[in-house]
Amino acid sequence: MNQKYEEFKKELIGKKIAIIGAGVSNLPLIKILKQLSYNITVFDKKELAEMEPSTAEFLQNEEISLSLGEHYLEKLIGFDIIFRSPSFLPTNEYLRKEQNRGALITTEIEQVIRLAPCPIIGVTGSKGKTTTATIIYNILKN
Repeated sequence: MNQKYEEFKKELIGKKIAIIGAGVSNLPLIKILKQLSYNITVFDKKELAEMEPSTAEFLQNEEISLSLGEHYLEKLIGFDIIFRSPSFLPTNEYLRKEQNRGALITTEIEQVIRLAPCPIIGVTGSKGKTTTATIIYNILKN
């Protein structure tokens, strides 16, 4: 097993963890942290009825602590680690307050990069990602 990952799991023991956003980017993180029995609270602007049915069902069935709806960030207080979705800017006033208090602000993607046991090649942008990734794949394959 990846030693960095094992150390990261130990770092999370006993921590109060917030996850902002229950969409595509954070759902795998929510599932992993719940499976590992960590103390997590999920924050999302959407109510359960507005979410993808499978996501809403998972959140309900797993009895995950939730803060949803228009004022969902008002309970973002006292967390040790806050995972934000990529679209949730780190300049948000609630995040700044928690960071100034000492919370670690991070993203699922940032942690994957930090914990990866191998080099990572990132392809970003609005056009040409598939073509570029295919070229990289073929170079590495050959």
